[in-house]
Amino acid sequence: MDRQEIFEHVKQQYGTEPDYPWKDWNAVLRHKDNNKWYGVVLKVGRDKLGLSGDEAVDVLNVKCDPVLIGSLRTQPGFHPAYHMNKEKWISVRLDGSAPGDEIKSLIAMSYELTGTKKKKRGNNIMTADELLFFDKMKSMLPVYLELKERLMELHPDVFIKVSKTQISFKNKYIFAMVSFQRVPKCPKEYLLVSFGLSYEKQSPRIAAATEACRRRWTHHVVIRKPEEIDEELMGWIEEACQFSNSK
Repeated sequence: MDRQEIFEHVKQQYGTEPDYPWKDWNAVLRHKDNNKWYGVVLKVGRDKLGLSGDEAVDVLNVKCDPVLIGSLRTQPGFHPAYHMNKEKWISVRLDGSAPGDEIKSLIAMSYELTGTKKKKRGNNIMTADELLFFDKMKSMLPVYLELKERLMELHPDVFIKVSKTQISFKNKYIFAMVSFQRVPKCPKEYLLVSFGLSYEKQSPRIAAATEACRRRWTHHVVIRKPEEIDEELMGWIEEACQFSNSK
């Protein structure tokens, strides 16, 4: 991704227009509500990044989970944050050396970390296990963040368990989960959201439903973007949560 692609992405995703506080080529990406920065696009000399050559290159600074920063710095295109807190921010070169989907995921994380904390919000801190789970499909991390945030707002005491194949949400029993399990006609990149009910729910959105045991139907919904974590889906998950608690 280059700087223009970054600007187009954040405008479409967050309604952000770049701000130019220094009246030059360097731009800041801000939240509309709290005015905090969640991204900074800078033109930096390659030598400032420890690279050979003295020509300038565009970089994007984003806030990042400290658990990830160490491993990201070992990957092509990533550097200690230029002119920012290197324990909490990281710089990404915008010259094609870092994958576009990974950059979008990091922007989503930075937007989340710098956003206004909602009242009565559940614990939405990402664990190292959760982050590693999405290492194989980083573009779906924003989808998971949206689902987790909405679920934890309603049920802050829900237990989250991460395994190799799925992330489960549990009260008395597991009532919902996310995975990368394949279902018929699923897209290349997706997050499969599954939930259990006592009956088979009918909807075009449900990609598959199976009766694992008597009166225990597991439903699977293919999700591709955060906006698809809507009231209908959250209503089904809430119903699954109540069903699990009643058993």
